Amino acid sequence: MFVHCSLFCYHNISNMISENADTQITPISLNKTTMPSELDLKYFPGYAKFLLKNKLKEFVEAHLRLSREMELPLLKFLGKFPESKLLFIGIKNSRELLSHCAANKADEYINLSIEKWLNNQSSLLSKNQVVAEDITLLGFMRRKLFRQFISAYTSDTQLMLDILNEADLFTMQMESKVFKAYIQTQQQLFIQAQSLARIGNWEWDLKTRKLSWSDEVYSIYELKTQSQINSNKIRTYNHPDDMDMVDKHMQWSLDTLKPHDFFYRIILKDGRQKILHAKGEVKLDKKGMPVEMFGTLQDVTEQKEKEKRLEDSRKFAEKLTNVSPCIITV
Repeated sequence: MFVHCSLFCYHNISNMISENADTQITPISLNKTTMPSELDLKYFPGYAKFLLKNKLKEFVEAHLRLSREMELPLLKFLGKFPESKLLFIGIKNSRELLSHCAANKADEYINLSIEKWLNNQSSLLSKNQVVAEDITLLGFMRRKLFRQFISAYTSDTQLMLDILNEADLFTMQMESKVFKAYIQTQQQLFIQAQSLARIGNWEWDLKTRKLSWSDEVYSIYELKTQSQINSNKIRTYNHPDDMDMVDKHMQWSLDTLKPHDFFYRIILKDGRQKILHAKGEVKLDKKGMPVEMFGTLQDVTEQKEKEKRLEDSRKFAEKLTNVSPCIITV
């Protein structure tokens, strides 16, 4: 059912959409340092040409059946489409893939597909709907399908081996680049989530005393990303009235090896104050000795200000309630 990637190009989800686009695709300029041309295939192009001319529909149908049998996670997003629609899309995309492979341009196809996916050029699926299991299952299915039709192309054992070895090389290249792209998108989502929640993470190596922050923690302190930081320097940002409290919480975690969870204030360089929510834990080595502290830091200034305004309103309403009987009596 899931022909989104021309049967193999899992992340070429974007290719599923353009039913009225031409079969030939226009190459997009890529950064050759990050996506080099590495596939120069000798035997596989002839097999791809054979599949394109003689087995295209069977190939797509086999992929649809296999996708259902293996319960491909992405199927749940495509269940609304009828079989005829999926078959049409699968044939179109498979023709595009096999045409590239027949012309010995498999790596070009990989790069274009991934770039389209990263740019989210799909009206059917979002790139964020792809999970790691989709990548591994589609890689397995791709290998299986190439083997399924090889006997219809040749009976020469050595040629079969040569073709399938190159097919595996293509698959390995595809999976490697797709996983890199997938990790990249997950990192971007993580950073976006931290930014929206105004929460960042930190690590403190207790042996080297090295402190590491995520970008969002730098943003909270309004410091340049990756600028030099250390525990002593950061301590100077703490509000004077909260400084001892922060030290006690951190030391308590180190002494008891228990997590800490507290609120404190910092003063920025321009004098503005922020209220932060700190959570952290202690990491132990195999001997049970503390080697690292790690945790999260969240800017809750706005939240706390709203809570204070609500509390002030509640107290004011309470005073009015208490005073009202006296006014009525007078």
